[in-house]
Amino acid sequence: VGGTLVTRTAEGGDTVSIGDPIATLDANTYDLSLETARANLQTAQAQYDNAAASEGRLRTLNQSDVISTSNLEESEQQTEAARAGLVQAQSRVKQAEEQLAYTGLKASIDGVVTAIGAEPGAVVAAGQAVVTIAQPQDRDLVIDVPEEVVQGLSLGDRFTVVPQLAADVAADGTLREIAPQADPVTRTWRLRIGLENPSQDFWLGT
Repeated sequence: VGGTLVTRTAEGGDTVSIGDPIATLDANTYDLSLETARANLQTAQAQYDNAAASEGRLRTLNQSDVISTSNLEESEQQTEAARAGLVQAQSRVKQAEEQLAYTGLKASIDGVVTAIGAEPGAVVAAGQAVVTIAQPQDRDLVIDVPEEVVQGLSLGDRFTVVPQLAADVAADGTLREIAPQADPVTRTWRLRIGLENPSQDFWLGT
């Protein structure tokens, strides 16, 4: 969810595990929304309980021919409306709880923090990257190329990759991803080439 970033515990180069806290947003607005939703749920529950109890009494009286069937039907409709309001209130509480949970960001994989996307104090939008986590066992070569290069490529193409600082070392790679559109500023297309059994010379950030 969107909000103001209050804390970010992960820094570039940190090793994190699944479930480790990464960052938190200011949750005051979401706390208030949850409190309101729970209060509305209590009201809806009371309205349903009253409607159901009233219907029960009228049903007993109807069996004794004390009241008309139309009165009972009206009460049943009121109970059904109260039940629908209760279900809606329960749904809103669940939604508010989910929204509040989204104010805390946790690592979804074991890996290494390779990039920082937002600093504490910044206002972030829903879906905005706060940190980037890479899995060390899976290495990608990431390059940006002009359109004329992309036009000659397809997924599965094979490459030989050589580090600039270790020209005598090479690794095979397979093109696994082509960006769906060009970068709006550079007009280049990002490629990801998965490396196969790279040596230690292919450390993160090489």
